[in-house]
Formats: sequence, structure tokens, C-alpha cells
Amino acid sequence: MRGIRTWGLVCLGGIMVVLAACEREPDPEWAQVSVAGEHAGEAAGEGRLFVVFAPADEEAPYARIGNPRAGADPFFATDVSGWSAGADDALAVSDELTGFPLSDPEAVPDGEYMVQAVYKTDFFFHEVAGPGSWLSEPVSVNWPEDRGEIELVLEEKIEDVVPRDRPHVRFVRIKSEKLSEFHDEEIHLRAAVIVPSDFDDTDEEYPVRYHIGGYGSRYTRALDLLETGTEFRDGWFDPEVPDFLMVYLDGTGPYGDPYQINSRNSGPWGDAVVEELIPHIEQSFRAIAEPEARFLDGGSTGGWASLALQVFYPEFFNGAWSFCADSPDFRHFQLVNLYEDENAFVNRHDYERPSKRDTDGEPEFSIRREIEMEKALGRGDSFTTSGQQWGAWNALYGPSDDDGKPKPVWDQETGEIDHEVVEAWREYDLSLYLDENWPDIGEDLVGKLRIWMGDMDDYYLNNGMYRFADLLEELDDPEPEAEFTWGPRQGHCWVPLTHREIFEQMQDRYEATVEEEN
Repeated sequence: MRGIRTWGLVCLGGIMVVLAACEREPDPEWAQVSVAGEHAGEAAGEGRLFVVFAPADEEAPYARIGNPRAGADPFFATDVSGWSAGADDALAVSDELTGFPLSDPEAVPDGEYMVQAVYKTDFFFHEVAGPGSWLSEPVSVNWPEDRGEIELVLEEKIEDVVPRDRPHVRFVRIKSEKLSEFHDEEIHLRAAVIVPSDFDDTDEEYPVRYHIGGYGSRYTRALDLLETGTEFRDGWFDPEVPDFLMVYLDGTGPYGDPYQINSRNSGPWGDAVVEELIPHIEQSFRAIAEPEARFLDGGSTGGWASLALQVFYPEFFNGAWSFCADSPDFRHFQLVNLYEDENAFVNRHDYERPSKRDTDGEPEFSIRREIEMEKALGRGDSFTTSGQQWGAWNALYGPSDDDGKPKPVWDQETGEIDHEVVEAWREYDLSLYLDENWPDIGEDLVGKLRIWMGDMDDYYLNNGMYRFADLLEELDDPEPEAEFTWGPRQGHCWVPLTHREIFEQMQDRYEATVEEEN
């Protein structure tokens, strides 16, 4: 709670409140944030305030928050607690905020900017400007001449709106009893179901493709697939393409993308999907409620999640089509060997580890820089609550600390790895899991793993996949019969198949499995 003081509250450690009994001098102020009168009190409680600077012609500065590239527009953030958000209760913003890529507002170069405030109050949604967040109108600022005179008024609240059904897209939102019990609040699972063109005119039952998008992909992206002119739409309405239901799972949760898997921090997400959401979809949309008719696919986050769901629920699904997956082997977690390295930020040669490169091998930004960005985004100035990629991995794989928050796998200031925390990560290392459990689950995974990966993945994910491929080559009794396709000089995310080809391959797998069982 640094860098804020409020009018008419009390004197709190990091929030400065002006009362006669408060003797501590306030921090220098450079902006005030208030709530529009008609919304007075609606933003009360706890939240995290963001103030972002953007080029003078930028219409929506908030959209630029959270960019790890070297030239990212600066934003500054702080936690807020006990704010009444009344009409006469403004937050006074001082220099003592956490920032990225600049640590201090004083370092913002002189010039013309558009400045905007975002006040995040609902932390179930990982987006900074997601449902439950309040936005101010951007204001034009001449910095630093206008310092102390900047007034940002929160006028718009982003609501969690369930979109209306369309002729071929139906939206699902159900309460999860499992997740609600875990979080002690009502938690909903969301999905979009794309139905065949003749769905309402027949009684036919369908196999299902469960699709998981890249990091943070919302279920509403299903609408993009059916836009006129897309390859997906052309195939979907082609009578030669097999009829399926396609379900787009939702990629948001309390610590970022939940990866559709059980975790100590986000709760029993995998069980909720398998035991609550999928049965609901099968009952509501005439899906074939049998393992041979359930298929998974996805890219990046979805590439890992589709593999993980197939591996952790080996009998429930009939195959995973995985593209450019996050690392399935933690000896190459991007470029970090979690089991042997002592530091995530620098390698054994004392060189800074990059997090991203282009397909020519040119680094774009480092792991340290990404963590600095996530630290500025996260509650408590912690990357573990940022809702971004490293924070989500940390919450997914790791244990909780004494306060019930995700325990960091490394120190966010130094990069020093905590190997006790790494021990808890081991159960999510898919290579280790398969190696240790193959005698028990191998029969249920034969022929179910199909993987595509570019050998110049932007995030160095090919390294972990090489290890995973080596393991699957070594496993026997039974042989995995996994399929790997490597893309020379291809980056992230390389998907060489059309949707038509994916549906055709899934249909072939479905028919072969049914024939084998009969």
C-alpha cells in the first residue's frame, strides 16, 4: 500500500491519510484519482491502482499495460485498502509506487502523454482491465509541468457480461461446486460451444473437440473463429468436414490462466472441468458421453494443458493435438534447469538469461525484465499474483505460503531458486510423471499424444520438448506410439494443420477406436 494517501480515512502504514492526528509528512503528490459522483461508493474496498503513461495520440493507454519489451510505456501501481470511494474521497498519488519499466515517476521523460488510471477490484480475472476493473478517461498531460494537477476520474466499470447465444455459438456459465468450496466464494466455469449447422434440426449425437487457447484466451474468442472469411468457418460449414461439437474453454482464473488443471493455489480446476463442466456440456448439447468421443487440442498454454489433461486423465480423453506447448520437462523450463540451476536470471556463465527471441536467435527481453513487469502488476508487489505468465506458472505448479498465496519458486529481486519449492513442482513435470507412472497409465495413452513444435520457438520451449520426445522414445511395454512433428526454423506458435485436417484426424481416431472396441 505504497504511494497513496486518502482524504478522510485513517493513518495506515503505506497509505497516507490526512487527519489532525497524522503527523507524518505526506509524500509529494502528482495526481489524484477519484470516482465519478454517480458511482460514489461502488469501488469501495480493496484493489490495486494502476496509472499508465502512453504516447500523446494513444486513445486507450490501459491497453498498453504489461508489455515486457524494452520500450514499454511506463505504468505505476500500488495496493489500496480501506478506500470508501466516496464523492469527496480522492486518492492522492505520490512517487512511491512500483513501476515498470521505470521504477520512479521522476524518471518519466519530459513530454506530452495520455495518462489513464485503472482500478482493479476483482482478482478472479487476470486481466488488469478485466471484469470488476474501473477505468478513467485518458487525460492529456504535459509532464512534468502538469505534475500535481492531474485529475483522473474513474467513470466506467467493466462488467462480466455473458454474451448472448448466436445461431452456431452457445455460451455456457455454470457454478462449480468444487471450486466454490475451495475458494469459499461462488466460482463459475465458462465455455463456448460451437454447434454444427444442422444442430437444431436433428437428434444426432456428436464427438467433441475441447479447444484450449494460448495464455489467457477467453471463451468468447470462439466468435472470432466463425467470422466470415476464416479458414475455420469455411471448414465448419463444409459438408465434407466431419461433424463435431467444438468447445472453447476459458483461460482466466484467480492467478491468471488456470491451465485447466488441479493446483494447490487455484483449486481443483481439472476435476471441475472433467466432473462438472464436461458432463454439463454432454447432457446439454447431445455430445457422445464416452471417452472415445472426447478430444483435446491447443497451442502454447493450450498445448501444455491439452497434454496435461490427457496425461492426468488418461482414460477420459481419446487424444491430444498439442502445438507449441509450454515446457513438459522442467530441466528446460524455458532456459532454466529448475533442478540444477541456482539462479533463474543468470546462467552458469553469469550471462543474463533471455526469455524471448526471434527466429534468427536475437533476444528480445530477459526473464529478469519479465519478472520486474509482473512484480509491478501483482498485488503486494509480487510477481506471483500478477496474473501473467510467470505468476500463473508459479501458482499452478507450486505450494502456498503461510498466508495462502503462491510461494515463489525464486526470489523476484535476485533470481535465486528455492529448491524446496521446486520439489513441489515435480508432480507437474510431464516427463517425470510419465516416467514414474507409465506402467500404470501407459495402456491408456497409446497413440493419444500428437505434438507439433517449431525448433526455433520464441520462448525456447523446443528445448523441453526435445527432452519429452526422448523420454517417449525410451518408454516401452507398451510403446507410446506418440507422433512428433518438428518445424525447422519455425517459432511460436507454429500450427501447420488446418482446422479441417484436425477434425479429419480426430474423426479417424474416433472411428478406429470404436471399431477396435467393437
